[in-house]
Amino acid sequence: MKTKQIKSYFTLFFLLLLSVFSPCFGQSQVVFSKINQTNGLSNDRVSCIVKEKNGFVWIGTENGLNRFDGNKIKIYNKQNSNLSSNDIADLLIDRKGRIWIGTFGGGLNLYNHTNDKFIAYKNILNNNTSIPSNELNTLFEDSKGTIWLGTKNGLSAFNEKTQTFKTYQFDSKNVYSISHNDVRSIYEDGNKNLWIGTFGGGLNKFNPTTRKFNRIKSSSAISPDYIHSLCAINKNEILIGTSGKGLLTFDVNSLSFQKKSYGIDKTINIVRCLKRDRNGLIWIGTDGVGLFKIKNINSTRPRVDNYTNDSQTDLSISSNAIYALMEDENSNIWLGTAWNGVDVLSLNKDYVFIPSTSKGESPISVLSVYKNKEALFMGLDGKGLTVFSEKTNSTKRYNSTNKNSIGDDYIQYIYEAQDGTLWIGTFVNGLVNFNYKTGSFTPFKQNLGDSKSLSFNDVRYIVEDEKNNFWIATWGGGLNYLDVKTKEFKSFKEKTGSKNTISSDNVLSLQKDGSLIWMATFGGGVNLLNTKTNQFKVFKSVEGNPNSISSDYLYSILKDSKGNIWMGTAGEGINLLDTKTQKINRFDAFKNVRYQTVMAIVEDNNGLIWFSTKQGIFNYNYATKTFKNFSNLNEDYHINSGFKDEKGILYFGCSKGVVKFNPEIIKVKNVTP
Repeated sequence: MKTKQIKSYFTLFFLLLLSVFSPCFGQSQVVFSKINQTNGLSNDRVSCIVKEKNGFVWIGTENGLNRFDGNKIKIYNKQNSNLSSNDIADLLIDRKGRIWIGTFGGGLNLYNHTNDKFIAYKNILNNNTSIPSNELNTLFEDSKGTIWLGTKNGLSAFNEKTQTFKTYQFDSKNVYSISHNDVRSIYEDGNKNLWIGTFGGGLNKFNPTTRKFNRIKSSSAISPDYIHSLCAINKNEILIGTSGKGLLTFDVNSLSFQKKSYGIDKTINIVRCLKRDRNGLIWIGTDGVGLFKIKNINSTRPRVDNYTNDSQTDLSISSNAIYALMEDENSNIWLGTAWNGVDVLSLNKDYVFIPSTSKGESPISVLSVYKNKEALFMGLDGKGLTVFSEKTNSTKRYNSTNKNSIGDDYIQYIYEAQDGTLWIGTFVNGLVNFNYKTGSFTPFKQNLGDSKSLSFNDVRYIVEDEKNNFWIATWGGGLNYLDVKTKEFKSFKEKTGSKNTISSDNVLSLQKDGSLIWMATFGGGVNLLNTKTNQFKVFKSVEGNPNSISSDYLYSILKDSKGNIWMGTAGEGINLLDTKTQKINRFDAFKNVRYQTVMAIVEDNNGLIWFSTKQGIFNYNYATKTFKNFSNLNEDYHINSGFKDEKGILYFGCSKGVVKFNPEIIKVKNVTP
């Protein structure tokens, strides 16, 4: 089986994503995360989506079956497995946790978790106990556990004991037979009756006890012949998605069809899929006018939202043709589109997503984030500094094109000093002091002829000492100390052959601990500088020594409220140094943590330690000695782009904006050893 690593653009994630607050317009917006061929999907024409309890998402396409684990996609097809067809029509996870695969051309498949193979059930010529057709449309499990197949050649029930199929087909001589053999949808009501939607023969009601069909026909012009989907909205009404008649409502008591708008003001001709979620919201996937969400559908004034593709932003829904709908355990809605793969929408209210750009602009990575009473500051990757004021609902952007401005488009760190001014680390313009109130900028740059200038212009981290002077981490120039009064810098760079030296000039993160400065370097491990003696102590990875750090390549470091040091590595997980015992914990027992790439570390007001990683956001609880993760917050996070504001709200910068949440109310899941 072919396995593809999803590009970090999604590490989604899955994605994806979430209800958001737009800093550019100050209004609610919705963001759709994407899974498609560009990041590993076998094909962009998606017919069905299901999710297992173990977290695997299975995606059926026109060319292959995909298993997504939140990070990688594993592809199954006829070429690399014993799957009977590449064209996947429908997927079903039954009450026993088994995965059934309905194909278009290869019959029915049952996945064997033990050997990662498939068992195929195909049509056998002149055998009426085999499935009636290898072309399947839909799969359904009833309340008794019977698996039903909607095929191109009739409705079929699988007898698991005898491994045979009982098929019901149209018979022109029998008025109690099904009205048409092309079965597209199946629904079971509270009385155990099955409602069957056919493509060409309209709606049928099937009584499993008498095994008779009642063909629902009406003289009304809206009576449908071509049905794609069925969904109950209450015990008396069924929504019907049709081809040609749009969305219809069927009254099970009067056996009549009605055309209700439910507040929808657009013309809908084709409804491909319908879904009622656990919160009672109705989701309608159309072929041409996007996705509809209806709240309070049984009230006199339902609330309708319509999501359509906006070609000016890749945050919108990717297609107006929706062929599949799935709700996961986190209330995320997964959409299978006709030509653009999978979209994921989260309506989780535990957190918000703040886009880095306004409508019409492509998303930009947020390299740094800071929030004070005045504004939210986002340091962008190539577009300068964006400042959003909630008080005035206004946005300003400072970049290299503005005269007397920040002088750089890559803003890597933002720090507010005791005097209220901001100190900003840039990529090529060095260290910049920004007075937000006056709008003035003062740059401090490297001067090759001046040893008392900044040692390198690539500034990654800034901390302030008790004298209101600054320690500055640079990439390529080691550690710097700025005396604000004299405006002179002192640099600490790697000295080959010296025993007392910083171990790498690539310093990414700093933490001040009294007279001690902790440094995370990329390639030189963790460094500790005693500023009173100017002596360095280096912590490096030693093969075979579990009490050494797990990697010399680090992105982030944090001194927590207990005085312990947390270290985030590039691909070797999280390390914790107990400063009292000098012992290091690599958390080897936690497989989901062991090989993480840790981008930023923040402690919340309750002493929980939060980590943004390449696989989402985790926290650690000292009291329980456990990690928990928030699976919805899978994004491509950035180095040291994490912050806690004065109210305890956490912010993490990622590839499209900023994830913001209250750590006291967010829902997390245990990470088991």
